[in-house]
Amino acid sequence: MGGPRLYVALGVLAAFLGLASYALWQRGEAIGARAEQAKAEAALSEAVEANKAHQAAIERLTALNERTDRILADISWKLAGIRDTTAETQASVNELERSNEDVREYLGRAVPEPLQRVLNRP
Repeated sequence: MGGPRLYVALGVLAAFLGLASYALWQRGEAIGARAEQAKAEAALSEAVEANKAHQAAIERLTALNERTDRILADISWKLAGIRDTTAETQASVNELERSNEDVREYLGRAVPEPLQRVLNRP
């Protein structure tokens, strides 16, 4: 008579042990998942900090680029003014050379060698 009860008790014990093993396995999985989550959060935090640093660098470079553009625009404007002034001066000298005998004679003279070296220096 103890046979069927014993089998039932062993069956219940086996089921309990199986359930306990499954619960312990699930707990281990949860602990592992929490550890993976912590690693992922740490990696995300590092990535966010790196992104902030990169964004700051991009903003500095953008500001530098804008300053460079302003400087180049100013230089271009000044260079255009120099070209205009040079063209006007050259036109005036050409007109004087054409219309004034003294200027024509002066411009027809040879440039002294020391002055040529200074003027033709690279």
